[in-house]
Amino acid sequence: MKHRSNLSHFILGKTNRILKIMKITTLLFFLGVFSLFAEGTYSQQLLPPLNLKNVTLNEAFSVIEKKSNYVFLVTDETSGDLNKKINLKTESRPVSEVMEQILKNTNLTYVITNRQVAVYKKTKEQIATSYSVVQQKRQVTGIVTDAETKLPIVGVSVWIKESTTGTFTDIDGKYSIQVNGNSGILAFSFVGYQTQEIPIGNQTVINVPLAESKETSLDEVVVVAYG
Repeated sequence: MKHRSNLSHFILGKTNRILKIMKITTLLFFLGVFSLFAEGTYSQQLLPPLNLKNVTLNEAFSVIEKKSNYVFLVTDETSGDLNKKINLKTESRPVSEVMEQILKNTNLTYVITNRQVAVYKKTKEQIATSYSVVQQKRQVTGIVTDAETKLPIVGVSVWIKESTTGTFTDIDGKYSIQVNGNSGILAFSFVGYQTQEIPIGNQTVINVPLAESKETSLDEVVVVAYG
């Protein structure tokens, strides 16, 4: 009886430990997903409509700061370019699209990290690349739906393979992503569905029906614990 009691305590202790590991793993998973979602969507967040007339780049950045939560960080070497004057009128558009328009025909580029927009001078290689692909940049849009129900799917990861460019579908299953050239491949991924990969080519609208994955099963979940 004593041996059986010790065995029961051992099994109970093991079960509790596994449950704790599963809870921690699940929490870390959702924190990672939330972080990825936030990181990927900052550049897609909408700015209010803008109507800028004969303003310098520096003044344009100040207007955006006042009308949003973004903060601009400008390196010293860009000072000579910040006095260039522009005219810009936009509807409510993602900050990434607005920045592309503001910095068009300049030797400046930018990186969006959370709510910070860093503006810096392009390298010689970047300048050469910009001139060669400037005519090839375009927006690709579309809707991702469930292949069976035809209903839109919110939160689908959409990205250009072998790049850091990506976004997520909105509540209506819609997405918009900027592509360069015709050689890229768009990937679409969501939990419980088969990942789709579609060559971009010269398309500007790519609608994607995702089929449910036959391989996903709750019985096949593997728990990995570190340390």
